[in-house]
Amino acid sequence: MYYWFHQSFYMAKAFPFIGGWLADRLLGDPEGWPHPVVGFGKVISLGEKTLNKGNDRTVKGGVMALILVAGTYLLCERILALFSWRRLGDGKCGEL
Repeated sequence: MYYWFHQSFYMAKAFPFIGGWLADRLLGDPEGWPHPVVGFGKVISLGEKTLNKGNDRTVKGGVMALILVAGTYLLCERILALFSWRRLGDGKCGEL
């Protein structure tokens, strides 16, 4: 019944979420900084306004969804690649 509470491994997974929640409650989002979710919503809204007309709306929506998912993946991959030189212990420290 209380399987999750008896497994310290699973509780250790909860600590980053609890830390993030506490940081969000204490610090919040800085005023004036763009929030990624707001930007993503604006891109979706723009796509809906421009593509949700005429024929083949389902196909256009599918293409828009694929573009958004692929674009998000590529953006995150590039950001992580920029900071990959900071990794330690992989024998490539300092290499770009």
